[in-house]
This record gives sequence, C-alpha cells and structure tokens, in this order.
Amino acid sequence: MWYNKEKRGFVPVERKIFRETLTYHMNDSPVIHQIGDVVTIKGNLTMILEIESFILENGVLMVTYIIQNMNKPVGPNEVIPFTPNYSFPVFISFYDKNDETLTNLKAGHTYNHQGYVYKVMEFTEINIEDDSIKVGFTVKPITPIHPEKLKQKRIQYKKEQVQFTVINRQRN
Repeated sequence: MWYNKEKRGFVPVERKIFRETLTYHMNDSPVIHQIGDVVTIKGNLTMILEIESFILENGVLMVTYIIQNMNKPVGPNEVIPFTPNYSFPVFISFYDKNDETLTNLKAGHTYNHQGYVYKVMEFTEINIEDDSIKVGFTVKPITPIHPEKLKQKRIQYKKEQVQFTVINRQRN
C-alpha cells in the first residue's frame, strides 16, 4: 500500500512483480525460458526478470522465476531511479542430469571453485544441452580474514571470556 496525496489515503498496490514456478519435462527436450524472455503465463503477458531457483527431480525441472506483468502500468514512484553499479563474476557450469551436486546449487549457498569459496548470488541462465544441464550464475568471493586480524580477534575474545577484573587494593 502507498499513500495517495490527492485521495488522502492509502491505496492498494497491484502486484506487478511476482514469483512463478514453471515445470519442464526433461524427456520433451524443453526450451527453458531465460532472463528477458516475454512469456504468457496464466493469460498475462509477462517478462522474466530473474531466475530465483530450480529443482531437478525424477526427470522434471521446476524453475522459479521472478516475473513482471507487462499488462499493468508501472508508475514513476515504483522504479528505482538508479542502476546499481556493482557486478559479480559469472560462472558457467555443466552438470550431468543425474548429478546430485546440482541440488546443492542454490542462491545464497557457497560454491567451491579451484580452492576458493564463492557465494552464489543469482542465476543468469539454465539450458538443457544433450545429457547435461548448463547453469550460469553470479558469484561473490568469500575471503578469509587476514591471519594478524584473526589473531587479534581471538585474543580479544579470550579476554572477554575470562573477564579480567582488576581490583585496586589500597594499603593503609
């Protein structure tokens, strides 16, 4: 809900952006929708904004998208007035359709690559190619704390645990 000055009250906001899960049967060699695709869902013309998650079970791929209803107008107060200027590296990985590690690839989870740890931020693409699934995703590096700073933190923590109290005794 948002406040409308002319009507002097709160007006319900129609949801223009929402989540939708689509199901693809692997035996049918489906074409998986990608970010930016225009798709009709439940009779509404929509655009795919993001791939939120996916699950592959028993030959069925379920992809959850964040989509925008293109039939509903977007007001100027609903658009963020700037484009974020951050970028994350994109990894492209190929998985066998029966690979169990594919089920662990989720946004927010960590991903190990060549000895480094990365956090999966979002998915950029999902494609089926022969007997494999191609998954693109952005990652953020997770870096360990420098050893000197870690040592300082450890000492500080131990001091807090011991809770040294200095009692000042005065001699008479």
